[in-house]
Amino acid sequence: MIARRYAKALLEIGIADKQFERYGREVAAFAQAWSGSETLRDALLNPVFPVSQRIKVVEAVAKRLGAAVGAADLSPNVLRFLKLLVDRKRISEIVHISLMLGDLVDELSRRVRATVVSARALSPEARATLERAIAARTQKQVVLEAKVDPELIGGVVVKLGDLVFDGTLRGQLDRMRSELLGAPMARPLES
Repeated sequence: MIARRYAKALLEIGIADKQFERYGREVAAFAQAWSGSETLRDALLNPVFPVSQRIKVVEAVAKRLGAAVGAADLSPNVLRFLKLLVDRKRISEIVHISLMLGDLVDELSRRVRATVVSARALSPEARATLERAIAARTQKQVVLEAKVDPELIGGVVVKLGDLVFDGTLRGQLDRMRSELLGAPMARPLES
């Protein structure tokens, strides 16, 4: 996969520079700008504009994003990386590269991201309890995103990577229904 190759290459540079976390944040900021701006996508993908002009667009965006990530400008290596993507006509992969890079940075930092969905907002105590439970199970630092879905009857759904733990009442009822429907029918007693 192309995105993984590019993400791994930038990660290796970030490890050597001891700035892989920063590189991850900066690429994520650029990917977010890319996703949120049709004008930016058009400017960087339109073959009418020469590569030199598209690179100037990347430089201008990088200056604006620097402040968003707490720096005067994006780091020189990330800027070179983005220019390389434009030059090699791979900038359209930036969202995938960012996601891959984020996963690699999290893995290297021994961090796991989890999403919890509940019917009502979690109390700080409930959130802390969930974070501790996930951290104990994974042996990693937990970054927990909480979402509210009023459609849930009760309980929570926790998504941890590809795993989904459904502790909702609806989930329990669905499991019971599945077990009942999947169980062999008892034969009537013969007299």
